[in-house]
Amino acid sequence: ATTTKATATKATTTTATTTKATATKATTTTATTTKATTTTTTTTTTPNPCIDQWCPGPVGNYEYVLMTNQGQHYSEKSICQQDCEQFYKGRLVSIHSMAENKFVRSLVGLSDRHAYIGADMYGADHDQDTTYRWEDGTPWDWDNWYY
Repeated sequence: ATTTKATATKATTTTATTTKATATKATTTTATTTKATTTTTTTTTTPNPCIDQWCPGPVGNYEYVLMTNQGQHYSEKSICQQDCEQFYKGRLVSIHSMAENKFVRSLVGLSDRHAYIGADMYGADHDQDTTYRWEDGTPWDWDNWYY
């Protein structure tokens, strides 16, 4: 786990001036008070336990690994598939429930990071004739895998 602490300090100065006048002499008294406020923010980052190693998933006896390709995004799905099979003896993920979908999204993160999953599209490009299948041969029983 990585812990980062950030501390911000803010100083507030208050000045009060009092003038007392008599017939022959004026006396001015100035009092200054400084109040410091300190705010500390602690952020703890827990490393993803599934980066480049197998970890258990939320359903069944399945395990997952987030392949990082040494920090470089895979340029093609086919290269990602080959690495998955060669280095991990696995297949790209197929998603069959909301729990599994949320788990996979948590591995990838919700930032601009993209990841390949084991979905294959057949037919015309994004119209009614398009059909999908999971590359691992499991049934296509979950359509909400993007969200």
